[in-house]
Amino acid sequence: MRRSLVIAVGLTLGLVAVACSRGGSPPSPSTPAQTSSTTPAGVTGGAGTIINPSGSVPPTSSPGIIGSVSRGTASVTVTGGLNATVALTKLSSAVWAPPPSGIALTWSGDRQQSLSIGGPSFTSQQPTSDARVLSFGVLGSAGRIVRFRSAAGECLVTINPALPDDMGGVFTCHRLASSDGAVTVDVQGTFSATG
Repeated sequence: MRRSLVIAVGLTLGLVAVACSRGGSPPSPSTPAQTSSTTPAGVTGGAGTIINPSGSVPPTSSPGIIGSVSRGTASVTVTGGLNATVALTKLSSAVWAPPPSGIALTWSGDRQQSLSIGGPSFTSQQPTSDARVLSFGVLGSAGRIVRFRSAAGECLVTINPALPDDMGGVFTCHRLASSDGAVTVDVQGTFSATG
């Protein structure tokens, strides 16, 4: 009995040694981890969504609410080459987490009118930029949507509060041209989103 136990233990140790030699040796705990010196291509949102520095936001046909906020409202008032006040009563796409994270929020209303903010999340007042984009579409006098996009400092966006499940703010834009260049407007707006 003792001899069969010694043989069984020896066979087990032999099999373990063979298995280890085939898979290579595991890295030593004292080996330092390699770090990358490259800057990440985007900011990871609270739900793991990558928000590219280009400021692009997920399309409104995205899977929907995937952040820590799920409902909200916004308003947009434009004056100048176009005069309109729009109430946006539905948060239709949402990625939000307080800094350092990401924001990709879209509020929608009647007749495809919408407001979107995308880029790295922030607090206080920040100008729009390539990485921090504000865009909206309002119904024009001809009955079609006129689209606007600010990515060059034409708009100032203020976020306060900036909590995980409660965010909101205001924005103003001065002499913002429509995407087709046909209309220039001044803009004021508000937005909010809660969990």
